[in-house]
Amino acid sequence: MRIGNSLTFVSMAGEVVVDYSLKLKKMYPKENMFVAGYCNHVMGYIPTKKVLEEGGYEAEENLIYYGRPGPFAKDVETRIFATLKKVLGAVGAK
Repeated sequence: MRIGNSLTFVSMAGEVVVDYSLKLKKMYPKENMFVAGYCNHVMGYIPTKKVLEEGGYEAEENLIYYGRPGPFAKDVETRIFATLKKVLGAVGAK
């Protein structure tokens, strides 16, 4: 959601790791951007490729509590950012 040209909210489902917010803000440095997780649905941590490679709780172990059969695909970060770019472009983010 974008409010005029002064504030952009990026609302993502799941418990996205902080890397998503940091990368988005680096990609869109002219935007006053607020990135939020836990929006509409929580299916566990949403890892980046780096987090998946590191393994551990955020990459795999937390998913048992959400009834997930295994870790996310290695390209989850790429797929999410491709969608975020489309959405942010549609609302006029620069």
